[in-house]
Amino acid sequence: ARPDALKEADVPALATLSTSLRAELRLQIAAPHLSTSSIFNLWLYLDKTSIERVTLDCIHFFSMRQSDVLFTAGQTASNTYFLRHGEMEYMQDPLSFTSAS
Repeated sequence: ARPDALKEADVPALATLSTSLRAELRLQIAAPHLSTSSIFNLWLYLDKTSIERVTLDCIHFFSMRQSDVLFTAGQTASNTYFLRHGEMEYMQDPLSFTSAS
C-alpha cells in the first residue's frame, strides 16, 4: 500500500461487518494481486471459501517508506510478500551472514 492509502483501521464501520462479508471484501481487494501468482490463481479458481479465509486471517497490507528494511540476512522467513506498488531493491552482502554450525 502507498503511505497515503486508506487502511482498514481507518474505517471503523468495517469492524461491524459479519466475518463472511469481511472475508469476501478482503478477497475482492486481494484477488487482483494474488492472481498474479499461478498457485494463488489456481486456488482462487478451485476453492473460493478457503482462499477467503486465508485473505481474512493471513493477508495484511502495509506500507514501507524509502530506505525501510523488509528483512535482514540470516533472518528466518515467516512471511511472503507481494509488492503492490513501486519497486524494491534486494541487496545481499555475503559477509553479513554467517551460517549456523
